[in-house]
Order: sequence, then C-alpha cells, then structure tokens
Amino acid sequence: MTQGLSFQKPATAPDRQLCAGAIAQLLTQAQCDLQLTDSIAQSFEVAPMTLGDILADRVGLDQVNVDQGNIGQVRSSDPRTGRAASGSASQEYILLVLQGRVRVLAHAGVNHAGEPDFSSWREYSAQVVEAGAAFGELEQWGTDQPYRAVAASDGWVARIAWSRLKPLLKQLPSLHRLLCREARQRDDLIFLRTQVFGDDRAIASYQLQLLLGLLTPIEVEKGTAIARPTRI
Repeated sequence: MTQGLSFQKPATAPDRQLCAGAIAQLLTQAQCDLQLTDSIAQSFEVAPMTLGDILADRVGLDQVNVDQGNIGQVRSSDPRTGRAASGSASQEYILLVLQGRVRVLAHAGVNHAGEPDFSSWREYSAQVVEAGAAFGELEQWGTDQPYRAVAASDGWVARIAWSRLKPLLKQLPSLHRLLCREARQRDDLIFLRTQVFGDDRAIASYQLQLLLGLLTPIEVEKGTAIARPTRI
C-alpha cells in the first residue's frame, strides 16, 4: 500500500533513463537479455518518494501509539496474518527502487495463535533495499512474513501491476527465480531480526545479511528430531 505517492508513466527523458537503468540492473542480476529493457520499462509507472513515505504495508496495522498502547487496523491487510486483503494496492503491484533506499521494518509481537500481541508490539529494521531491487507482492512467491517498507531517503520508485508482470515472468524464468529468491531471503532476514536478535540494536541490517549468507537452509519433516542429547 503506497500512501500519498503519485505514480505516472515516465514523462521525461531523465525519468525514462532512470527507470530503464534500474530494470537493466535487475535483468543483469537475473542474467536476462538486456534488449528487453525498454519494452519492460513501458509497463512501469514512476513516482518520487521522500524520507518516511510508506511504500508497502503487509502488517495489517497502520499506526502504533506507544504511549496509549492503541493500534489502529487498516483494511488493506488481514491483522491475523499480515497478508494483504483482496483488491488492496499492495496486493496488485511490485515496486522497484530506482534511486535512494528503502528500509524494511519487521514487526514482532504475535501470540501463540498467530495474532498480533499489542502489548509487546515492536518494529525492527531487517533490511535496506537499494536501487535495482524489487519488493511488494511477496505472497505470490510463498512468503508470509509481515513487514512495512518505508523510504529511508528521498529518491524514486517504480511499480508494475502484477497482472502485467506475471506473463513477463513466464517468459523470463531466471527473473522469476531471482525475485523468488529475494523474497525468501527477506523472509529469512525478518525471522532473524524478530525471532533471534529482537531488541539487540547492535546487530545492523547489513550484519544480518552477512550472517544469512553463512547459513544453509535444511528442510525437515514434521516430527523429525532436530537434535539428540549427548551422553557424557
């Protein structure tokens, strides 16, 4: 859910060049044909962002009043899961950072039923998204960690409707794999921040990224013993 941003087709040469440059960077990471850059850019809209702008909200909570402990719910998300509600803006668009930085803020404070625990609600910095990286409609790729994406600087952001992106991903499977990988990585970073390090402010976002690179995910079936006691 982008709040207060005015998106439009790139109207000037600098705008088009900025958008094409970020798309080319994304295609390069995915090892796709750069000749597709201009045609893909035609499906994007761009908007300036300013420090503090909310670019995506997958939390289901719009504001936290720490003094009074009041939390207002927004219709764009389901507060039980953090997933976007049907028809909301955050469910329809993928966003691409063109210039500047975006901070991913993870939220902790969930009870055993998976519902928000308002008494312990906290917001933590889990990741900084740089120019050339995308975020937004992560539910499509099997991720479900709630977060907010907030502009960490002035800059520019572009968006593409999921209905337009979906056929492109079928033609560019390597781009699809890249976006899926980045979505899963964002989920892992949010998990590390909220479930492992929590209030440890000494752990910066880039340190979480370095730590994640040292970890190897292992799939286990339900009921599998993870560790056994060792006899001395």
